Amino acid sequence: MPRPNKTAFTLIELLVVIAIIAILIGLLLPAVQKVREAAASMSCQNNLKQIGLAYHNYENANNGFAPYALQPDPANLAGTITFAMQTRGWGVPLLAYLEQGPLSQQYNLLTYFYNSTGGSLNQQVSNTHLKVMQCPSTPNQNRLYTARSSFAAFVGLPDTWTASAADYCPSSNVNAAFQSTAGINPTSTTLYRGALLLNRNNPVTALTDGTSNTILIAEAAGRPQVWRNGQLASTNLGGGKTTNDLGTTASPWTDVWGGGWADASAGGYSLSGSDSTGTVAGGSCSINCSNDLGFYSFHSGGANFLFADGSVRFIRQSVAPLAMVAAISRAGGETVSLD
Repeated sequence: MPRPNKTAFTLIELLVVIAIIAILIGLLLPAVQKVREAAASMSCQNNLKQIGLAYHNYENANNGFAPYALQPDPANLAGTITFAMQTRGWGVPLLAYLEQGPLSQQYNLLTYFYNSTGGSLNQQVSNTHLKVMQCPSTPNQNRLYTARSSFAAFVGLPDTWTASAADYCPSSNVNAAFQSTAGINPTSTTLYRGALLLNRNNPVTALTDGTSNTILIAEAAGRPQVWRNGQLASTNLGGGKTTNDLGTTASPWTDVWGGGWADASAGGYSLSGSDSTGTVAGGSCSINCSNDLGFYSFHSGGANFLFADGSVRFIRQSVAPLAMVAAISRAGGETVSLD
């Protein structure tokens, strides 16, 4: 019987098949990445919604939104020294409302957030990594950093601590440089302060611009490392530290590098704005140019923001400076749209 002819791929045919498979993979990968980023962005928004719900539950129980920090106020040192032993960050009062009851019970509100003496578990609690405080799009998760700030030494407390970094933060005010960029005659930050206060609760009625128009919490992802335009910076911060370690050189009253949810020196995030490179303060870029001088996310084109009514909005990085000032200030009387 005659045998049937056997056919096989020629070398050219095999190369064509391989090329087609490579093209299909090349087309598929961006789609997969987009799906992953969409899921991460949605998870990030859900984190902010949980934080917003926690703030409102706290407000209902305490007649005001929790302070962005409890710490000595440099403008009124004599009147705030009593807070020294109770210093804590913006996230501590929310623990009980974020389904973190055990951590809330372990935390001693009568002593400072990094105390580990006399049986205190505050430092242990402050080091705890919480998923709700981290955006899944951020490259480095579960970041633990060492911080140093002179306010602690000033009031007689140890001046070095560790803390778990958060990708979210309160926005306390708009500084004079960004006011000028927005076309506003620079004043003190009094008229352009955010929804949360230092050392005391703030009632909803104080947000006269309206809760739907006022930012409560913003993305400032990646800290304590400094990121600019999607790239990890390597600027020397002084004291032998660089942004590539998870250290910080905090100023006396705020710590833009650390960003810990329990860190009392990390709550008052003042918007400076920057140039497009993220290196020069006072420019018109307020989102995604620098997580030091502005708000920052690892989402494409903008960042997520929690507003005081509990809603979460994605604001594009092309937003006008005046619109961002209006969104931050609680009582500026502005009517500028973010769209």
